This record gives sequence, structure tokens and C-alpha cells, in this order.
Amino acid sequence: MKKLYLLPISLFGIISYAQVGVNNTTPKGTLDVTSKTTNGSTSEGVLIPRLTGNALHDAETAAVYGVDQDAMLVFVTAAPDPITVQDK
Repeated sequence: MKKLYLLPISLFGIISYAQVGVNNTTPKGTLDVTSKTTNGSTSEGVLIPRLTGNALHDAETAAVYGVDQDAMLVFVTAAPDPITVQDK
């Protein structure tokens, strides 16, 4: 029974490269996003999470972001209030 699973597992290891391509079949990196159109007729790109400066500061104060989230990418829509940042 174990020998029957050996072949599919070894083939899966050969064909998987741990790379993901969005709109392409040959990714050039870990995550490769290619636009569907290049003529400007549709919006193209990656939409990342949007937070206010106060929300991001509150998350940092609550230790939501730790070592595992180093290099996290977020878009800050407004600067944090100076009073709010100093009070906490």
C-alpha cells in the first residue's frame, strides 16, 4: 500500500516549484503578478491593506505586530494624531 503512494508523491515533488504566478504560467519569483491588459483599459496592480495612522499605532501598542511581521506592507491613509501617539 505504501509503495502505491510513492510514485505520486515523487512526481508532485518534481513538478512543484513553490512559486505562484498570477495571470502567468511561468512565474519568475515566489509571487509573480502579471497584468491582464497593458493598454490601461482596466485597473491593474496589487491592493494592500489600508490603515489609518491611529489604527496602526494602536496595533503596534497592542503588540499585534511582532518579529513574524517584520517587513509587513500596509498603506497608511492618514498620519497618526500627535496627541494620540504621545498619550499611549
